[in-house]
Amino acid sequence: MIPLLVIPIFIYLPFGLFNQANLGFAVIGILGVLGLLFREKLLDIITQRFIEKRYQMSEGFRNK
Repeated sequence: MIPLLVIPIFIYLPFGLFNQANLGFAVIGILGVLGLLFREKLLDIITQRFIEKRYQMSEGFRNK
């Protein structure tokens, strides 16, 4: 949960320091909308990486 709170703060911080709070909120909002629009593509990429690395991960668990 911490990254979910800290990342938006770091995105907003430069805008807040220069008294452009509304612009900071707009950037966070635009990033959120882009995340929703490209959600399926991002999930496909993550799934493909998991499929490619699954044997390496399972081997690592067996060696512990």
